[in-house]
Amino acid sequence: MRTTPLFVLSLSLLLSGGCQRQTAAWSDPHTVSSEQRPTRFGAPARERLALPDLRGGASGAAATLQFVGQAPAAWKELPAQPSSFKDRLWRIGDDEATECYLTAGVGGGVAVNLNRWYGQFGAAPAAPESLPVVEFAGQPARLLELTGTYKGKPGSAMMLVFRAKGDVVTTLKFTGPEATVTAHRDDFLELAKALRASSASPMPSAPPIDRGQQMPSDHPPIGGGAGGAERDMSPPPSPFAADVPAGWTPVPGSQRVLHHSFGDGGEVYVSQLGGGLRAMLDIWRGEVGVGTASDAEFAAVGKVPMLGGEAALLDVAGDYHSMSGKQIAGARILVAALEQGGAITFAKLVGTAADVEAQRPAFLQFCASLRRQS
Repeated sequence: MRTTPLFVLSLSLLLSGGCQRQTAAWSDPHTVSSEQRPTRFGAPARERLALPDLRGGASGAAATLQFVGQAPAAWKELPAQPSSFKDRLWRIGDDEATECYLTAGVGGGVAVNLNRWYGQFGAAPAAPESLPVVEFAGQPARLLELTGTYKGKPGSAMMLVFRAKGDVVTTLKFTGPEATVTAHRDDFLELAKALRASSASPMPSAPPIDRGQQMPSDHPPIGGGAGGAERDMSPPPSPFAADVPAGWTPVPGSQRVLHHSFGDGGEVYVSQLGGGLRAMLDIWRGEVGVGTASDAEFAAVGKVPMLGGEAALLDVAGDYHSMSGKQIAGARILVAALEQGGAITFAKLVGTAADVEAQRPAFLQFCASLRRQS
C-alpha cells in the first residue's frame, strides 16, 4: 500500500496526543460570493497566470480593430481565437499542419517580436531594414521567411509580414511544411495585399466598418463635432517620470512613454522590451546600417546611471531607417538600456548627428533622473 505524506502527518498528529481521544469540529457549510473567492473560476488563462496584456494601446484598442478581406478559394477560414492573438485564422483546405493567422495588434515593438520570430527557428535576428518590402493591408510592410525546425517539427517554414505603428505590431503569419508554404507563397502575399483594416461596429449584428469605404455625398458627418462623440486619444498613464530638459517638446497623442521631439525631426522616448540585451543592441545598430557588434565592441559599450543601476549606452551613427517609416539621413542614435527582471527598460534618442551631439548631456541627465511611478 502506498503511504501518502498527508496520511503520515494525520497519523502523527493522532499519536502525539498520548492516545487521548480527540474530536475534530467542523463548521456548517456556507457559500461565498464570487467577489470573495481568491480564485476566479473560468477566468482566461492569460489572466489566471498574470501574463501581461501585449495588446496595443492602454485600452486594448488594437484588440477591437478588425480586418476585412477574403482568402484564396483553397483556403478555409476557421473561428478566430483572440485570446491567442489569432484575430482571423485560416488553413489550407483540411491540412491541419498548416496555419495562417492575422494579429491585429501586439505590443513590444518590432525588436522584441523580431527576436521572438527568429528564435522560434533557432536563428539569430537580422536587421528589419534588410527584409524585403511588400504590401500589407494597403501599407508597406516587411516580409520575413524562415525554414527549419518549428515547434519540434523539422522541414517547416514560416512566412510573416509585419508593420509597426509605434510599439504596436500588426502581423500575418503562415506556417506549415516547407513544400506547402512554398507552394502557397503567392496566395499568402495576395491575402496580405487584400486585407483591409476596419473598425468594430457598435451594432453586434452589423458587419465591420471599412475605414476606406467612401460615404455617400448626402451622408451626415461622422466622428467628432455636433452630435458625435469625441474619441479619447489621450496617451496612457506613464509608468515612468523624469526631469525633461528645456527645448524638448511633448509629442501630442503619442502612445509612447515620455515621448518628446527636438531639433530637426529628432525624438526621444522610453519603453520596455523582452529579450537579451546584446540582441537588442544589435537591432538598434541595424537601424543605422551598422552590423552586429563583435565581442570587443559589446564589451566596450559605455555605462550610464539609470533607474538605480548601470545601463548600457549605445552610441552609433548612420542613415536611420525605422520600421515605423521614419528616416533620417546622417543620423545618430543614443540608447541607454538597462536589463532587469527579464525585461529591458530603455531610453532612446535619435536625430541628426549635430542635434544629437547638442542633446547628449541633456539626454544623460534625463536618463539619470528617470524613475518609476507608483
